[in-house]
Amino acid sequence: MADESWRVPSLVQEVAATVQEPPSRYLIPEQDRGGDQLAGAEMPDPVPTIDLQRLLASDSAADEEATKLRSALQTWGFFLVTNHGIESSLMDSLIAASREFFRKPLEEKQVYSNLIEGKQWQLEG
Repeated sequence: MADESWRVPSLVQEVAATVQEPPSRYLIPEQDRGGDQLAGAEMPDPVPTIDLQRLLASDSAADEEATKLRSALQTWGFFLVTNHGIESSLMDSLIAASREFFRKPLEEKQVYSNLIEGKQWQLEG
């Protein structure tokens, strides 16, 4: 088998297969959260939200949304999409499929890896 130095420790696999909610030691009770501050640090800005309907409109709203999208990509690298038209039932199915996949044993998940000989990523497409 290829170089296995990248393998995820078995504890992580075990937790991924059994845990439904984060362990309580990783949760901060609401009364201890300190409002807009967490552990003495300011909370970051909310994740940028892009309205797909506005982005696809044929008016100035599309230009404004495109500016927001450009900014999100340059500063955050990701964004939340709203008004995309995807049914919530499909999104629920995708979440369930993701959870099912990540609960599988490591060996089963490796079948879908796009690593070449365990060392470099293979481009898709």
